[in-house]
Amino acid sequence: MSTTANRNKKSSTIGILVNQFWKRPGQHGLEIGTTGTGKTQGLVYLLDGLVKWSPKSCLVWVDTGKTSEMLLLSKFRPLNLLIPEGCDIIVKPAEGADIDIKKTYITSYADVWHHLDPDRINVISFYRFVRDHSVNAKVVSKIFRELINMAYDYHLPTPLDIFIDEFQFIAPAKHIAQSYDHYLAGMDVVSSLYTMRSLKVRFVAATQSLKVINPAARDSFPWYFIRRGSIFMEGKLARFNELWAQIPTNKAFIGLPSRDFGDDRIAMPFYGDGEELGYVYYKGILKIKKEKPETTETEEEESEEKTVKFKKKSGKRKESQEIEFIIQGENYA
Repeated sequence: MSTTANRNKKSSTIGILVNQFWKRPGQHGLEIGTTGTGKTQGLVYLLDGLVKWSPKSCLVWVDTGKTSEMLLLSKFRPLNLLIPEGCDIIVKPAEGADIDIKKTYITSYADVWHHLDPDRINVISFYRFVRDHSVNAKVVSKIFRELINMAYDYHLPTPLDIFIDEFQFIAPAKHIAQSYDHYLAGMDVVSSLYTMRSLKVRFVAATQSLKVINPAARDSFPWYFIRRGSIFMEGKLARFNELWAQIPTNKAFIGLPSRDFGDDRIAMPFYGDGEELGYVYYKGILKIKKEKPETTETEEEESEEKTVKFKKKSGKRKESQEIEFIIQGENYA
C-alpha cells in the first residue's frame, strides 16, 4: 500500500520531497510537533514515501513500546521483529487481518544489525523490556555503536533507513535527561547521525520540541517536518511560529536544508489505528547487572584519599550499573 503518489499532485513541495529526500539516501529528517498532532502517522507517511520512491531501502523501526501502532507498518511490508532472547512479543491479529510477521531473537547488540531482512520492515524492540529511559538509552547507545562499527566495515545493507519515535528519550537535552549517564548515552546516537549520512544510512526521528533533544542532534537533521505546535528559536523558521501553531493535524510544512520552508503544506493520509489490525503484548524484562567500575592500581592509589572522604559523606561507595545481555522472562509460543 502506498498513497503518497496519489496525493498532493499539485504540490511543488512534494516534488522537492520526492527528488531530494525520498530518492536520496542518507538525508536525515526530524518531525516536530506537540502531543496529539499525530507524529506517528507522520513517520508512517515518510516510511510510505520510501517504500514508493526508494524500494531497495532496508527499513528499520525502533519500537518505543506503543503496542499495536507497529502493526500499521505491516501495510507496507512484512515485519521482522528483533526481540531480546528470553523475551517475547505476542501478536493477536484482528479477525480478517493478514499480518506477515517473523520473529528474530537476538543475544547481543551486534545481532540487531546482523539479522536485518531487507525484504521486511525490521522492528527493533527493546524499550518495553527495559522500562527506564536512562537504561534504555544505554541499550540503544550500545546498539548504535555496533551500527557505526558495521557501517565502517561495509557490513550493512544500504540504503538503510532508521525510524525513531520519541527521540527526546534517546538523545535528550541535559535539562530533561534523567541522569548524566542518560545524556552521555544519547551522544552515541548523535555521533551516528554525523557519521552515517555519507554511508547511505538515514535517520528519521520525531520529537515534541527541538528544545528537548541534544543540541548537537538538532543541527544534524537537514530536513524538518513541521507539525502543529513546532517552535523554532532562531532563523527564518522562528518568524513563523504563529503559523506552525495553526497547522491542521493532517498537514505539515517541510523545512528545507536551506532552513527555508516549502511554499505549500502537504496533506497526509490517515493510515488507521493499529488496533484495527490486532493487539500487541510484551513479555519479559532485561536484567541489569551491577558491577564495580574497573580501576587500575595507580588510579586506586591516587583516589584513596578522595574515596575516604566520599565514604564519610555517603557511608558507602555506589556501584555503577552496567547492562548485561541476559534476560529475565519467559518464552511464549
